[in-house]
Amino acid sequence: MRSKFPRAVAGALLLVAVAHSVIAGEEVAVQRLGNAAYELTLKASEPLEVSAGQAQLRPTAQKLCGDQPVTFGRYSFERQEAADPVASKAPGELKLRQEIRCGSAAPEKAAAASPSMKPPSTPEEDQQQVEALTYQYLKAKDSGDLAKAYGFFADSMKATAPRESWSSDQKKFSAQSGSVTSRRIRKITRYDNPPSAPRPGVYIAADLVSQFQNMDIHCGYVVWHSQPDGSFQVIREESNYVNKATQQRMTPEQVTAFKASARC
Repeated sequence: MRSKFPRAVAGALLLVAVAHSVIAGEEVAVQRLGNAAYELTLKASEPLEVSAGQAQLRPTAQKLCGDQPVTFGRYSFERQEAADPVASKAPGELKLRQEIRCGSAAPEKAAAASPSMKPPSTPEEDQQQVEALTYQYLKAKDSGDLAKAYGFFADSMKATAPRESWSSDQKKFSAQSGSVTSRRIRKITRYDNPPSAPRPGVYIAADLVSQFQNMDIHCGYVVWHSQPDGSFQVIREESNYVNKATQQRMTPEQVTAFKASARC
């Protein structure tokens, strides 16, 4: 990777993509998304597994983050073919788009105890609340009400996903995926004071699978954190997907491997 970004030309956008060679036949493009967040795009002429592609991206990610830890977020595959694949001798191009964040999530601000705080709820009540909240959050995103969807975020989530860049990402995804055709929460998991969490409390993850007009393979999860008043806020979201055009060019083995690695 080059040690310095090239100078911006007149009229260039603030978000700058820098491409550089990784290995023969492959290259990585870097685009800054916001506060310590980047999108890395690996271009390859040959099929590759998710884990192999992420391994090739890690050196670039570590250089961007320096001494800070690297967190791999959402990723997707995109296959590009020549306009006339029969006449063209150029191979198709496979792109792995991978979002990363540098550093740990900012800890939530501790809230002062209040005599009016809600009495502790049962685990079953918490899970029912998170299930309902998750569907409300997804409905807001799917309907294009991004302001309402962003309102479900905790402060730490807002710090790692600034509203402007997050909203832009959602609009790009909607344009690629088409309208939603199904949403289903397949599992809800509760974690009480997990040792790796940024602060104590109850964390509940809602694992989901979805389908869209242009996308049959889509899965991920939304993680919620309990608040002193008994409510829950989103602190993390991950999505893994393959659009239909790319899926049609994948072998059954590649589809199976992707689903396994993405837990779809």
